[in-house]
Amino acid sequence: MDIYREKIYDIKMTAYMKTLTKNTPIDKKIRQSTITSIINRCAVFLDKQCPLCEKELVDPIGTKRNNERHARCGNCGYKTIIST
Repeated sequence: MDIYREKIYDIKMTAYMKTLTKNTPIDKKIRQSTITSIINRCAVFLDKQCPLCEKELVDPIGTKRNNERHARCGNCGYKTIIST
């Protein structure tokens, strides 16, 4: 079962990285840390879109707390907290 989850994550990671553009980001530090967490397999892909660039948001920490998740965009550096 772990191999299956790893394959799904690899597919999502590859698809997500392909959607990122090279436009000037809002916050380069947040953008870079989000991409790093995706590569290091810490991130959780969320079914929410970034309100600024319409890319998929990612929870770079990958943990829920009080039914809330961190949400960040690897494209523009947008960050917020969303309830799930």
